[in-house]
Amino acid sequence: MQAQRSTMKTILIVEDEFGLAEGLVSILSEEGYGTSLARDGKQGLEQLAETRPDLVLVDFVMPVMNGAEMIRELRKIPACQELPVILMSAADEEILRRYYGGYDAFLKKPFEMSALLDLIRKLLPDPPASPEPSGPPG
Repeated sequence: MQAQRSTMKTILIVEDEFGLAEGLVSILSEEGYGTSLARDGKQGLEQLAETRPDLVLVDFVMPVMNGAEMIRELRKIPACQELPVILMSAADEEILRRYYGGYDAFLKKPFEMSALLDLIRKLLPDPPASPEPSGPPG
């Protein structure tokens, strides 16, 4: 079991909308990913100083520090320059891309969880750790 934990891919979720954030944590955990959660870009950067996730999922519109500001600061950290980042927003990507960059993929809100999982699998090609079985097979 210990080897499984060391290979678990972790995702930092930076989202201020409580219901969505908790739903993302639940689904990604069920899919075998480790998760950590921050409520704004400032908290997200603080968590990056403590842990190194394999991917960051960040909302665009948040209080304190928005997603674009967080990505800009994240890319200044040498260890995070190649860290995959998915930006989520209800705004059109064409508009955001003109003014903000630094992310690897975009997800327009609202989105299907299958679309999110497809993007994560594309950016993190190694499969996540298998979730712990919840009961006897069958």
